Amino acid sequence: MNAVTLIIDKSGTTIIRDGKSLVVKLPDGNSSRIPFSRIGSMVVYSKANVETTVWGELATRNIPCVILPSRGNGNECWVGAGLNAKIDVRMMQFRAKYSYTKSLEAQKFVLGKKLAATIALIDCLEYSAKKKGISEDAIKVRNEIETATLKLINNEQKISTMGIEGGADKSLYALYVKLLPPKWGFQKRIRRPPTDPFNSLLSLCSTLVYSETLNQILLHGLDPCIGIIHATRRNRYSLALDIMEPLRPAITMYAYMLLIEKFTLRDFAINPDICLLRKNARSEFYFQWHAITQGWGKLPGCNSTKDMSLKQCISEIVTDLIAFLEGGPEND
Repeated sequence: MNAVTLIIDKSGTTIIRDGKSLVVKLPDGNSSRIPFSRIGSMVVYSKANVETTVWGELATRNIPCVILPSRGNGNECWVGAGLNAKIDVRMMQFRAKYSYTKSLEAQKFVLGKKLAATIALIDCLEYSAKKKGISEDAIKVRNEIETATLKLINNEQKISTMGIEGGADKSLYALYVKLLPPKWGFQKRIRRPPTDPFNSLLSLCSTLVYSETLNQILLHGLDPCIGIIHATRRNRYSLALDIMEPLRPAITMYAYMLLIEKFTLRDFAINPDICLLRKNARSEFYFQWHAITQGWGKLPGCNSTKDMSLKQCISEIVTDLIAFLEGGPEND
C-alpha cells in the first residue's frame, strides 16, 4: 500500500501525536486518526495548530513536510530529518566545493543529466507540438539542447557552464509559450510571485519536489546548504536546487499536463501581482500529484527497467553525485 500525502489546509485545524498515529482535529469537531506509517509526506497551509511532538516524529520517521503560506504571502518552510550519516560524506562534499576542477566537473555531471532529461522531454512533447503545428519549433529547440550538451562537455569555465544551462532553459520555456493556449497568459518563467496559472503550478510542483529533495539529501548525509551549481546563500538550501536540476524538465511536463487536462481558468485566483490555485481546486491537484509522484518515470541513463517514484529518482541522483564525488580527479 502506497504512503499518502497528507494535506492540511483548513484554518483552525489541530494536529497532535497519539502513539504511532497522527490525529487531525477539525474546527467542526470531527477528527481523523492516521498511522504515521501511512504518511509519505505532509503539506500544511498556515493557521493550523501542530503539536511539537508531531514535528519530532515526522523527522524521526524521515517524513518530509512543507509548510505553505495560506495566501501566497511569505516564504515556505520545510521540516525533515537531521544529518544522520557519517561526517566523511560531508567532508568529501566540502573538499569538492573548494576544488575548482572537481566542482566544475560536478556541475557538468549534474547539468548533463538535466540536458539529457530535457531532450527526452521534448521527444515526449512531439505529439502536442505536431497538433499545434509547431513541430519545427520543437525540432529547433531539441537541436539547441543537443548543441548545449556538446558545449557543456567541452566547457572549462564555471561561469560558461551556467550560461549554457540558462540558455537551454530559455529555449524550453519559449516552446511552452507556443504550446499553451493564449488564455493561460504564459510568456516566460516567473517564480516569485507566479503571475499566471502555468507559473503557479510550476512553483507549487517545484516546492513539493524541493521538500522531498531536501529530505533525501539529509538522509544521505550531505549538507544541503553547500551547493555545487547554485551559490551558497543564507536561507537557501543550494544543494537541493542542484539536485532538482535533472528533475526540472519533468516538473514542467507534469505541470503542463495538469494545466491543460485537469484545470480551467476558474480554478485560479488571478490578480495583477500573483496567481494562485484556488482552495477548492487543491484537492484535485494533490490527488493528481500523488499519482504522479508514485510513477514519476525514469531518468535518462538509469538502469531501471520500470518507472520509479519521485523519491527513488531523487535518491538515484543523490547517490550518483556521491559516487561521482568519490571518484574522478583528486581535489586541487
